[in-house]
This record gives sequence, structure tokens and C-alpha cells, in this order.
Amino acid sequence: MSERSRTEPVRTCLGCRERSDRNTMLRLVVSGTAGSHVQLSPDPTGARPGRGGWIHPHCLDQAIARRGFGRAFRSGGPFDTSAVESYITALPPQ
Repeated sequence: MSERSRTEPVRTCLGCRERSDRNTMLRLVVSGTAGSHVQLSPDPTGARPGRGGWIHPHCLDQAIARRGFGRAFRSGGPFDTSAVESYITALPPQ
């Protein structure tokens, strides 16, 4: 019998479009709306309900520039990323 190896789930970054293990990425979820803006929030545990998108923490600006959130969350936006930006700046440097 062949041995099966356990593989980590692979996700695609919304910013750079590179595929990586999910343990090196940050999951984002839609947390609600404020006026006409769709609010995104970080989901570091990966357990919050709803559709999620994944980014490398250093790729947030790229994801905003590429408009990757609209594709991932199936919404036209605009997206409020202030909670995600605050979370990423509070992370220890790597």
C-alpha cells in the first residue's frame, strides 16, 4: 500500500495571485456594510462564517490596486479595509 502524505491546503493571494499554504496567509471576510462601503475584517483563525479571501499580509496594497476584493467577495465594492490595515500593522515584523 502506498503511504498518503498530508498536505496543507493551498490558497491564492488576492494581491500577488501566488499560491501558498494557508498558514502563511491572512483570511479576510465581509463583516458588514457601512453606507455604500463593504467592510472587510481579518479572520486570523480562519473560522468565521461566510465567503473568505486570502492575502499575504504584505500584499494588501496590491490587492487594493488590482481590485481583487470584488472578484473574491462577488461584490462591486467599494471596500473598507481599515480594520485589515490596523491588524496587519499590529503584526510583529517577519
